[in-house]
Amino acid sequence: MAVFEDRYKPDMEEEEAKQLVRDAIAAGIFNDLGSGSNIDLSVITKGKVDYIRPHDQANKKGVRYTLLLVFTAS
Repeated sequence: MAVFEDRYKPDMEEEEAKQLVRDAIAAGIFNDLGSGSNIDLSVITKGKVDYIRPHDQANKKGVRYTLLLVFTAS
């Protein structure tokens, strides 16, 4: 919900909205490792539903992400 609260705005373009939903789902995946890793989207418009499977895969099994931190003395 924090991703939505921070980045949602009225009248978003479809691609921008899809990226927002993708990022919100990915945040949930990274904070609950038991939830799986696939990100599927459903785009609902007047008279039409598009299922996008898979849209993305976050937190792929066997892939490790590293973060390099550099500290400097002041």
